[in-house]
Amino acid sequence: RNLRSLFYCPFLQEATVIGVLLLGTIDRTRKFSREEVDLCQTISNQLALGIQNTRLHTGLIKYANELEVQISERKKAQEQIQKDLKEKEVLLKEIHHRVKNNLSIISSLINLHSQNELNGESRKRFEGLRTQINAISLIHEKLYQSKDLATIDFKGYVKDIINSIFSAFSIGNIQINTEIKKIILDIETSMPLGLILNELTTNALKHGFTTEQEKVFSVKMNKDKNNYVLRVKNTGTPFPEDIDFRKTKSLGMQLVCLLTEQLKGTIELERSNGTEFIITFPVGS
Repeated sequence: RNLRSLFYCPFLQEATVIGVLLLGTIDRTRKFSREEVDLCQTISNQLALGIQNTRLHTGLIKYANELEVQISERKKAQEQIQKDLKEKEVLLKEIHHRVKNNLSIISSLINLHSQNELNGESRKRFEGLRTQINAISLIHEKLYQSKDLATIDFKGYVKDIINSIFSAFSIGNIQINTEIKKIILDIETSMPLGLILNELTTNALKHGFTTEQEKVFSVKMNKDKNNYVLRVKNTGTPFPEDIDFRKTKSLGMQLVCLLTEQLKGTIELERSNGTEFIITFPVGS
């Protein structure tokens, strides 16, 4: 109330006034010197900087707290996702295991009835059905053993199918050659491809080795640019020249052609030195 002389020095932050430094004196004749004005300006600048830093610090603390809450919530969500995935993996493993066991039971029942109640021709047909079921059963067994439950190592699957089929036929002295690099396929591709291999292997054992010459059965598969190429070959009696395998009445060959179409592939037949089927289909079919 007794002030007679006043000096105002604003605090500025990017041309915005955020405060005022006020100096006053009761001496009306008192004048502020240039040094005092400069000192006041320096003090106001430092105070403005301090206020700005305090606001930034407060904002950073608030942001850090919000970020910590978000990280904590995301971590909990990820933990829940991992828990759900683990539960689904266990469930899928159990499903594949049970499907495989059920198919094995069906295969055993077919084998039992075919041995005891069916004549020779019917027995052969049911044996073919049993090998098809075994091929599907092997898929579920491989998926049960697989780490990701969605894909299988096709090389190991091929060996298992061939061994399973050969054990069902009493044909000795056959040399088996497999040349397959490590190829990982999903179930949508493995299932039809396994059935194709099952039919071609069964046909080779039934009709290919009817002479006493060297008996060789081979399966090769590789990746050629954007396609997979599967070759199934047997020495011995070649596929008859007068039969179009695409129009034959054989249910097995009809199934092979249909499954090749399902894979969006093509199938060719070569009769040089035996019988060789070449199946080409695109990657990711």
